Amino acid sequence: MEPGYDRFIDAIDRAEVVVVGAPTLLETAMVLSPKLGHDARPLLMPFLPGLGAEVVAFNEQHLAGATTALLRYGRGRHAAAVPWRGFQPDG
Repeated sequence: MEPGYDRFIDAIDRAEVVVVGAPTLLETAMVLSPKLGHDARPLLMPFLPGLGAEVVAFNEQHLAGATTALLRYGRGRHAAAVPWRGFQPDG
């Protein structure tokens, strides 16, 4: 697990709405599938309803918000050191 993962779990638990961008799921499948030796989607997709998460498209507005957050809070720029992967702006 990533260091500080508990902060993300707490934020998900407190959130009224949880969304996951389709590009994040793609990246996750790209990383997990080779490690598992098979398609990770059957493992990954059932995990989302347990979080109450909705998969959303990634549009230009999301790109702008995510890029702004990366430049402001990304590793080497802020004490939060938010990694690019896994971050999705409010939908």
